[in-house]
Amino acid sequence: MPNGSRLRSEHIQTREHILAMCPTFESNRDTLRSPSEDLVITDILGTEKGIEALADFLKETDAFKKARRTDPSQTNSQPSSASE
Repeated sequence: MPNGSRLRSEHIQTREHILAMCPTFESNRDTLRSPSEDLVITDILGTEKGIEALADFLKETDAFKKARRTDPSQTNSQPSSASE
């Protein structure tokens, strides 16, 4: 179903989606359920225990990291003309 795939890939990844709903991270959510069994975002982001669990979740998953381009033309390996 091409349209379904397109919509899914263009879905905005909100913090609520990544922390509580995204199937990609389901197996890692036990870390977040320690401070908030029902994955209430204010419990996770608003308590010391929640922040500690969030840090562990982020280390485990690399969630919220943007994919980096591997195209060499996107890097600054060449000196700019301003520095010549």
